[in-house]
Amino acid sequence: MRQREPSWRELAQCLFFIVEAIDDYLYTDEHRPDGSVRTIYSGPTRARLLGGEPPPETDPAAEWARMIHPDDRASYEAHRERLDRGEPSDVLYRLQGYDGVTRWLHGRARPRQRDGRLLVDGIVSDVTRRVEAEAALAEAERDLRDQLKLNEYQARHDHLTGLGNRRLLVADLATLAGEATEDSPLMLVVLDLDGFKRYNDTYGHPAGDALLARLGRKLAAAAGPASSCYRLGGDEFCVLHRGQGDAEAVLEAVSGALTERGEGYTIDC
Repeated sequence: MRQREPSWRELAQCLFFIVEAIDDYLYTDEHRPDGSVRTIYSGPTRARLLGGEPPPETDPAAEWARMIHPDDRASYEAHRERLDRGEPSDVLYRLQGYDGVTRWLHGRARPRQRDGRLLVDGIVSDVTRRVEAEAALAEAERDLRDQLKLNEYQARHDHLTGLGNRRLLVADLATLAGEATEDSPLMLVVLDLDGFKRYNDTYGHPAGDALLARLGRKLAAAAGPASSCYRLGGDEFCVLHRGQGDAEAVLEAVSGALTERGEGYTIDC
């Protein structure tokens, strides 16, 4: 038995129920030659995305454009310009609602010509949750990368002085020793503090830690940019010096940096 073709009224009713059921906002606007926009059809989801109904005397399309977040108006205007040229377009932007809620929207639209008029059929989806989830994921990834960098740094540096540790020294030696030449030699200086145990026993471990940190800063400053400094543990330090130079001058500078005298104590190396 042949089915009866649905009438236009029945089709219109079906479309109405579909539009009522979906969460997206459907619309048709007319883009006029003077740059203005007039609403032809505005779906029922408009009020939910706007956070309320626009005032009766306003055109929904104009009111919609007015409520776009200031930071997103440029991208929305570029979207409008593409439509005016007859090109399909989509855009992501924020809309500041009457209810005080800012929503992320994804608009997709396709223009068409009819009777010399430019009509634009569009659909707008609320993608706030998706955008916020993507932003949270991106922030978590940044935090993870930062933590990995921090972990890598801490694994190769002494926590007290900030100088490289034994692990970094071994890695640097493997690289720099292979690059050393007669014209660009590598000098390894190992230094051991004298008097540190007595200082520690006299003034306590917190004061000893402060002394090591202070001497570490002095060592890095004295060694200069052509050198890398390390704390091997306890009161042992190390310097890798690259390039030509007066070896005695380097030794004097780095050993002098690990020297400190005060009332009742002397630290040298």
